[in-house]
Amino acid sequence: MNEIKKIAMQQLGTIGRRIVKELFHSNGHKEENKEIVMPVIKEVIEPTFGGIKESLLNELAQSISRGEGVKILSERALIFYYKSKRGREKQSTKFVLDEAGNLIRYEGMGPYALAHTPKFFQEKLLKALDKN
Repeated sequence: MNEIKKIAMQQLGTIGRRIVKELFHSNGHKEENKEIVMPVIKEVIEPTFGGIKESLLNELAQSISRGEGVKILSERALIFYYKSKRGREKQSTKFVLDEAGNLIRYEGMGPYALAHTPKFFQEKLLKALDKN
């Protein structure tokens, strides 16, 4: 048995040596692996638009009739999602803060370009930006 252990140690290298030592431990006692459990704390950084967190903007969007939510593209751009009057189609409008801090609304094309829901969201968003 010692001859096999010796040959294996020569052939396997460092990792193999550790495995062979564990397999052929001379006194029959195996060391218990002690695991150190440490809590993992992950800080979730929520995206913001003009300093307002996405969760607050989603609450604001959902407080409006037919408002669905928002997706923040960057610190100065977001997309507001809302449903059509009958609730069958999902539409979106993009909002951008320019360098001067003015809120610009980019309407989509088609029959929803003049929808009132994005205008109501814009009014509430302006009030929230003024508070912030």
